[in-house]
Amino acid sequence: MKTKDIWFLLGLTVVFFLLLRFVWYRNENEYYVEMHRARQEMAEALQIIREERLNRGIPLDPMTDPNQTGIIGYEYSDITSTPGELEAKRTTTNPDMAALMISFFKELGLTRGDLVVIGSSASFPSLYFASVSACEAMGLVPLSFISLMASEYGANIPEFNLLDMVTALRDQGKVFYYPVGVSIGGESDSGKGISVEVIHRLEAQIEQSKLRYFHDPSLKETTEERLSWIRELAGDRPIKAFVNIGGATANVGVDPIFLYLKPGINRISQYAPFETGGLLYALARQGIPVVHLLYIKGLAAQNGLPWDPIPLPSELSFQRKLLGGFEKTALAALFLAYWALVIFLRLRSGRILHRR
Repeated sequence: MKTKDIWFLLGLTVVFFLLLRFVWYRNENEYYVEMHRARQEMAEALQIIREERLNRGIPLDPMTDPNQTGIIGYEYSDITSTPGELEAKRTTTNPDMAALMISFFKELGLTRGDLVVIGSSASFPSLYFASVSACEAMGLVPLSFISLMASEYGANIPEFNLLDMVTALRDQGKVFYYPVGVSIGGESDSGKGISVEVIHRLEAQIEQSKLRYFHDPSLKETTEERLSWIRELAGDRPIKAFVNIGGATANVGVDPIFLYLKPGINRISQYAPFETGGLLYALARQGIPVVHLLYIKGLAAQNGLPWDPIPLPSELSFQRKLLGGFEKTALAALFLAYWALVIFLRLRSGRILHRR
């Protein structure tokens, strides 16, 4: 290859870099207003929850909750479902999580008025509030389903569970956090394994809430029931995304295929059977993209969020860059053209040497 060809390719590489860096990459600071609004909304929700917890006489534990958020639960209680990682729970209390959800929703192309289904266990209550806060900031319409059992350090305080939290927010005028359906959660999504007394207490609370109660232990049946309720609420309007928070059986199912979902956005092409796939795969079969929020360490690392920050960031510090659909197509075309040019120049150079 001639020297001038090498210089030409080097110059072309610099041009590509400049296009990516300054033209095609859209810095999400373009969405600063919505990110800031979502972050502020989440912070206000957590403050209301903290005050409600203290008003109920439930103290904060400085050992497990050094940031005094008020949303970190107990290591174990009557409504604890599975083990949990304390550092992961504390990481999700960062209000920048709401900004991250804005990022995901923007990448999916969601706009004001779009419907988003949210399925949340009580294991990561902060992520539920982050997701709904982002919906509120963007003018999206959440159709939320929550369950009440939680892993360690989640919303597992029997006297102040996730339903108590959303009720406190509703009573303060933040009705958008209130879900459209609720279940007990745990094994079979029906509280299997906990005492009858605890189940009766939770059912009495659910009855008082007037929410749609899902309690069929059959995964297939409860999935069909949830889909029917979603269709009734949505009418003719399409569902644009599903947000899964935690590992509730009703949402992720019992097929181990869900373990291969990556943190963040998933456009799923391989499905679990309907009988074992839960709401997540039932909606994915309809072509609905999934935002998966379970592996928190990976979620934080991949998106530049701090792990277990003490103290929490006081201002919006989250930044994530993305390529839009047009930019991705243009980049792919230029990438192919670039390497086609490299191959052409090498072949031409080889032919010239052969002739000599």
